[in-house]
Order: sequence, then C-alpha cells, then structure tokens
Amino acid sequence: MSASRNPIVSIITPTYNHEGVIGPCIESVLSQTFTDWEMIIIDDGSTDGTAERARSYKDDRIRFFTQENKGVWKLAETYNFALHEAKGDLVAILEGDDYWPEDKLAIQVLDFESPEVVLSSGSTQIVKDGSPEGLTPVKTPAEAVANNRPVGRAAMHMISPGSLTYTFPVSTVLRTAALRRIGGFQQPSYMLVVDFPTFLRMTLEGEFRFHDRVLGCWRRHSSSVTLSRMSEIVEGAYRYAFEFVRTYRDRLPISDAELDQIENRWDEQNAMACILRGRLLNRLGERTLAAKAFREANLYRTGRRTLRIAQIAAALSGAGLPVDPFYRLLGRVPLDEAMTLHTGDTTISVDDMKRERVVGRWRA
Repeated sequence: MSASRNPIVSIITPTYNHEGVIGPCIESVLSQTFTDWEMIIIDDGSTDGTAERARSYKDDRIRFFTQENKGVWKLAETYNFALHEAKGDLVAILEGDDYWPEDKLAIQVLDFESPEVVLSSGSTQIVKDGSPEGLTPVKTPAEAVANNRPVGRAAMHMISPGSLTYTFPVSTVLRTAALRRIGGFQQPSYMLVVDFPTFLRMTLEGEFRFHDRVLGCWRRHSSSVTLSRMSEIVEGAYRYAFEFVRTYRDRLPISDAELDQIENRWDEQNAMACILRGRLLNRLGERTLAAKAFREANLYRTGRRTLRIAQIAAALSGAGLPVDPFYRLLGRVPLDEAMTLHTGDTTISVDDMKRERVVGRWRA
C-alpha cells in the first residue's frame, strides 16, 4: 500500500475501568514496527483512573474520547462512533485490556495489498493473571475457511457450534470500506458482542487471510463478559446464525446437506446444554427447575439414548432426588468439566432458565 495523508490503520480501542492495563495496551501500539496508524480510544464512562492514564501518553496519533457509560449492550454504538471517526483504510480492534506483539500490523497490512481481501486474522494468545494459557483457535481452520474462498465459505465454520469464530477481535484487521458497506459493526438486540455478527456478515464481502502465529493477546479475568456470560453469548450466536442463514441462503456457497449437518450439530449441542443446565440446577437444589431443563432437551433433535437419559433425570429431579450419582453410574463427564471450555469460559448458567429457547428449521 502506498503512503497517504491519512493513516493506513485506524485502531479502535473501547475501554472501561482499565486503569491497570490500558498502559500496556497503548504501549503495545507505540511499539509497533508499522507506524502509519491512529489510535482512537473511547472511554466508556470509567470510574477509575483509566482516562488519566490514557491521556498521559503524548502522541499525535492517539485520539481520546469520553462518553457516558453505555455498557456491553450498546457496544456497537461505541465501536461505530470510532468507525465514524476513523481515517484509515483499515480498522484494527484492540480493547483496552488487551495488547499486541510488535510486528502485528506489519504482518497484516500486507494482506490487504490484494483488493479482494476484506479481513485478516491470526492466532490469539489467551492471558490469565498475566501468564499465557494457550492459543485460540486450537486448530488452524481449513484453507478454504481461512481464506473465505469462495466468498462466503468461512460462514460454514462460523455458524457451526464448537467453532463460531476463529477471528478473535484482538487479532483481526478489517478493510474499512467493506465494514462501512455492511453498515458498520453489528449487534442484534439479543447479543452481548459485536465480533461474531460483524465478522459473520463480513464473510459475504470478500476474501479473508489467516496467519498461524500470534497476532493478539487476549486478557481473561473475572470481570470478562465471556467468562461470566458465555452461555448467553452462545445462545445469541445460535439465534443470529439461524437468522443469517435464512436471510442470506442464496449467497452462501454451502450445500443443503452441509447446512443440515450444521443444524443437527446445533440440535445436539442445544440438547446437551439443556441437560447440563438440568444437572447444575439439580446440584444447586433447584429440583423443579432442573426437571424442566431436562425436559427442554426434547425440543431438539438428538439421539434417542440421550433423550431417554434426560427423561430419567427429569423424573429423578421431579421426585426431589440428586442426579449426579446417576450420571456417574453412566460414566458421563463430570459436570464441572463438561461446563468449561478450553478458554476457561463456563457454558451454562442458572440464569439461562429465564430465556426463551430458540427452535426452528434453518431452511425454509
């Protein structure tokens, strides 16, 4: 890419109460070997010293904005405010508690020399309590998915349970024009996140590139939204994936047979989520709610044996009995292990009982 009056990369950094980590975040940008960037920091009404810490960095490429707290339910508004301010050809995402390796931008900017490319991503280092704790995605996506070739192919991976995304925000760079073409960052009213709906929508706009190396470091801590509300995020992803397929079916290079397989996997996962929810509620002594959760597994298409076991568990719960011994007898995975992803996210919450199950066929 040739040099221009405007920066090539606009870095969007939403932040909230990140006083202790916003410094390393900004410093990881200042350390980039690629220097043609601007950093747009939006403080979402922090109540600590985040704003003062961020303003202490004196660099003309850093622009700082403050707003009244909007929170995660209006995260897209914060992102899109920054997108409106962005002057770069490319947009990179760096939330205020994350950071980058110094060669991140130098590597990814080159991907956009091909005009077909609208998104570049790579492996993400998970960081807990300051220490590395593995990479995500665990497995490098297949070439057709990694390159989104033909355009739309990556959607097959993203709408599949157990996958959902391999383009984590801290490791992703987007072509600004393509992002604006879809209306900016997406966030349906029932979703806590913007990355999944936005990146899934971007699969229809052009090719992707993926690097099998760390291009972003993602801090996980007790207040992380995904750690505390992963089950809600997964349910939202299922609903959005369902709506996405129904809306854009004619643009997706995915066969009906492949879609049926994905839908079957979702049915199996949703049924298992109901069962895990029942096991958790039963353990907590909420035996009536547990029975209801076990019965909800029958809303989905899955194996007869799985559903029969759920029916027995519902009967045990309805009688006020514990179900852990029953599942141990069957040799099932312990509940705590079954509820936890490799990232440390807990996939089930008792609050899930308050939400209506979304059930439907993906193809009209």
